[in-house]
Amino acid sequence: MTEQNTENSSNLLTRQKTMAALITTVILILFLAAIAYVATADRIGRNYLVPEINQLLVETLTIQLNRQPLDLMAVKALLDSFAHHHQVDSIRLTQDSSQLVMQVPVDRTISPEPPQNSVYQQRLSTINGDFEIRIINGVFLPGYYLADTISTSLIVAALSALLIFAMYVLIRRWQQQPYTDLRDQIKTAQQHDHDPTTPFQCQDPDLQPLVNSLNDLHWHLHRRHADLERAHKQAESARHRATTLARDSARINSDLEHEITVRSAMERQLAQTKALMDAIINAMPSALFALDQQGRLLLCNRQAEIWLGKRRQELAGFLLNELIPELAPLLKRARQRLTSGDDLDTPILQRRLSLDSLEAGLVTDSLVYALDQQQAAVAVVRIDDIRQRLQLEEMMVHSEKMLTVGGMAAGMAHEINNPLAAILQNLQNIKRRLGSGLKANHEAATKLSLDLRAVEEYLEEREVFKLMEHMREAGERAAAIIATMLNFSRRNHEHKEKTPVSQLVNNALTVARNDLGLHHIDISTASLEHLPDVSCIPGEIEQVLVNLIKNAQQSLAQPATAEANWQPTIRLNAWREGDFLCISVEDNGSGVDADQIGRIFEPFFTTKEVGTGTGLGLSVSYFIVTTHHQGDMYYRPADPHGACFVIKLPL
Repeated sequence: MTEQNTENSSNLLTRQKTMAALITTVILILFLAAIAYVATADRIGRNYLVPEINQLLVETLTIQLNRQPLDLMAVKALLDSFAHHHQVDSIRLTQDSSQLVMQVPVDRTISPEPPQNSVYQQRLSTINGDFEIRIINGVFLPGYYLADTISTSLIVAALSALLIFAMYVLIRRWQQQPYTDLRDQIKTAQQHDHDPTTPFQCQDPDLQPLVNSLNDLHWHLHRRHADLERAHKQAESARHRATTLARDSARINSDLEHEITVRSAMERQLAQTKALMDAIINAMPSALFALDQQGRLLLCNRQAEIWLGKRRQELAGFLLNELIPELAPLLKRARQRLTSGDDLDTPILQRRLSLDSLEAGLVTDSLVYALDQQQAAVAVVRIDDIRQRLQLEEMMVHSEKMLTVGGMAAGMAHEINNPLAAILQNLQNIKRRLGSGLKANHEAATKLSLDLRAVEEYLEEREVFKLMEHMREAGERAAAIIATMLNFSRRNHEHKEKTPVSQLVNNALTVARNDLGLHHIDISTASLEHLPDVSCIPGEIEQVLVNLIKNAQQSLAQPATAEANWQPTIRLNAWREGDFLCISVEDNGSGVDADQIGRIFEPFFTTKEVGTGTGLGLSVSYFIVTTHHQGDMYYRPADPHGACFVIKLPL
């Protein structure tokens, strides 16, 4: 609130502030004058009127008390008349210092200890005895006096305010007259082209500095206007000259712009070509080195930086045969050919060169190409990492071996299948001819005088029929195994077909049981009938499952724990997961070490002894699932121990 009042007061004009200050001063003077007037009246009453009243009362009362006989009513009338005075509060008259004669006014309570300066006492000796009068005087002015004083002060204040306002208006008019004259002169100067040699005039000495400043400002404005007109003429002339120069410059700039555009396009094309070439060279899996006449390194690509462990800027100037000592014979042959100049178009090749200085076990094909000797680089060395190619070659050889073995197995199955079919058929005929259900059997028995019923009882007693049933079951089981082997070895990867999951699992278990010998292993299979058929190449998925069962069987060769009741177990399970069907093969063996999990699907990686495994089972299985079937295959530890491989196939 204080800040708002301060802001409002700061917004007042100077004349308004002066008027407010003057009115406030007058009111303050009137207020002080009223206070001084009241204080003076009070002081006069105390110091002069009260003693005179008290003395007059004592003298008049003394005269009344000396009369014979004493008239108390007259005395009381006298005291009442004095008690009505505003400076007399009470009068007490006693005789012989203790007997109260009278007190006025009677109903007013006298303070037991009134102020010392308001009490007046005097002893009176008269013919009627000794009396003592005690007068208590009033210490305050009466209310009517104060009311009259305040009303008078307000009237004086109002008249003073009116006079001050009238004086303010008059003074304000006197003050505005010089400003009004000056304003009229400024308006006249604005309406007409004022001559700067004719100054503004004013008779008021207080405004003379302002008038002088206005004259100086007007003169400077007139001079500025003249300068601007002169500069405008010069600028117009310069504009005409600049227009001519601009036309000439535009023509020259157009020619330069065309030339710059052509050069910029060429530079961009060169930069893009260089960037493209650098990207192509850096994207190559081979290491490239550009060498000068002395065999020092001028440039290399990103693969070379990776193998050497340094940036190309750091490698510049080094001899390549010092960085890669195994290349010294190859570089020597290249230098001899460059010196002789013979057969420069044919690169120098050294196959299967081991570069252990770059990376342990690195096998490469290294080539040297000759360049035009008119430039800084005279030769380019290319080093190709062929380890993966060698592994693929070994995989192809192994695959051909597996195809040969599969063909042999298919031929053997066909050869076995024919006599097995004859055995089963003849066994069925023997059983029929020994029974009593055929008419021909009865005729032959009658011809030979045999009791066919007795023969049947004999065969039953000797369990010949039971032995024949066992032979039939064994033959059918062998036929089923042969059919499964034929389906497994058949190259049926040309197309996919909807196959029940139970069929895939059962066929894989049939092959694994007869090939791997799983009699000592507890194999459990979850219920698979409720699952949908999966689109796959049955032979390939069965091969993957056989590989996983084989890995599980090999991991269960040794006990995984020291528990006495440990039983090797393989669990096969399947479930649906969104748009995928998952099949898991889990064992309770020792599992896979944590540091080997990242490499289990690499070709030729194996943890078995030399000669026991090829390291291709899991890699081939991973390739079949991910490439041929667009699925996924991953490993996870089994609970509480062991390994679990999961195959995810799209439905």
